[in-house]
Amino acid sequence: MKRKEGAASGDKKVEGKAAYRVGLAYQCVGDHETAKRYLKMYMDISIVLGDDESLGNAYKAIANSLESEDKLAESVEYLEKFVEVSQDESLKHNLEEACMCLGVFFCSRGQYDKGCQHFERAYEIAQHLNNVAVLQKAQVYLGMARACMMMAAYSGHVAQAGHVNIQKLLAWKESRNDRFNDADTERL
Repeated sequence: MKRKEGAASGDKKVEGKAAYRVGLAYQCVGDHETAKRYLKMYMDISIVLGDDESLGNAYKAIANSLESEDKLAESVEYLEKFVEVSQDESLKHNLEEACMCLGVFFCSRGQYDKGCQHFERAYEIAQHLNNVAVLQKAQVYLGMARACMMMAAYSGHVAQAGHVNIQKLLAWKESRNDRFNDADTERL
């Protein structure tokens, strides 16, 4: 009996992987409705099998399809589910990836503060993974997000070239803080 259950479980895992690959193929050709149908099949199988790593991959892929369809709120929900199922210590690499995905999502929409929060978390996780490439990627993305966040404040002051704004720019230039707004409060 146990042998039959093991075989059935193995069959389900193979069926799930096949559904996942078919879903990704449909994503590549732009048929996101069909892709989501196969990816949700993979998600359901992963839930039945209790396979959190596969479930996280399903959530990420579904989020990508939803984002392509401009269903942004739903896409974020699936990425947040990806974060939730990756909390186990053995899935830290998935948690780092999930945080990176959320960071990219928010930064690509100009929400640099939220993006920075997710990149900072990804960076903290990457420090413990002992993978230099992952750590460097997290550093670069975090640095870019911080620069973009600072650039918005900087550009606003340049565009409103009043006396106070010029003083803020000069104060920041002298201090070279990581964040432009930090120089505002220190000097003025």
